[in-house]
Amino acid sequence: MSVNPRTSVIYFPSLIVITTRVKPHITRTRTRTARLFRLICLLKKIVLIACICVMAVWAFAQDIQLSAGVSLDYGMIFDSAGQNEDNKMDTTLYMISVGAYFDATFVSLAVSYTTNIAKPDSTLTMGGSSSDYPQDDDFSISALNIALIGRYPIDMGGFYLYPALGIQYMIVFNLDPDGNGNIIGDPGSDDLNDIVILCGVGAAFMMDSFVISPRVFITYNLTPCPDSDGVSSGDFATQWGFTAGVSVGYLF
Repeated sequence: MSVNPRTSVIYFPSLIVITTRVKPHITRTRTRTARLFRLICLLKKIVLIACICVMAVWAFAQDIQLSAGVSLDYGMIFDSAGQNEDNKMDTTLYMISVGAYFDATFVSLAVSYTTNIAKPDSTLTMGGSSSDYPQDDDFSISALNIALIGRYPIDMGGFYLYPALGIQYMIVFNLDPDGNGNIIGDPGSDDLNDIVILCGVGAAFMMDSFVISPRVFITYNLTPCPDSDGVSSGDFATQWGFTAGVSVGYLF
């Protein structure tokens, strides 16, 4: 089984979600123009959704609290990819993210940078027999994340508790499996970007002109393969994870 480490990362104004995968090697010939066109189309959809959310907030809410700040999060991702349960690769990745966000009570928009803080742990299963799969100590991955999240604050008397649901687009711009250089753009690694959904819960503590918000989220990758033909017939790839972090913001 030939494998390619790959990853995706996400950040939300009230959270950061990080995802990574090891998947079967894929050879594709996609032009840069086609990838750029798809990216522009997706960004247009994100902007449209953001506008709809903002208009809904202004239509149904009379008191909008604006804030902006920074965030720090730690996350773990659990990935499984292969032909079947007897022939697969299971991988865990450990990531840290820093970001900045703008919040309008019910809607948040954020941009973040994420990178790994340790090499992945992997287990290779062949013919039903499993063993540790060594990853290189020089493994590194980095991504830029654009996130949109909706949440509903509930006044608990002294602080706010909020359930949250969101979507994120992750742009992976660096992947170096063994310290020999970035392989983004190589055959099989030319499009590692992903769309991830997440749900979770957080809290907001107001302190004068500042807000402190811890949170925990679960993530699920909607695009564990970059293309519909990314995995051959009979193969599978799944990916989920969790994240915990805190943000500190200023209330306008």
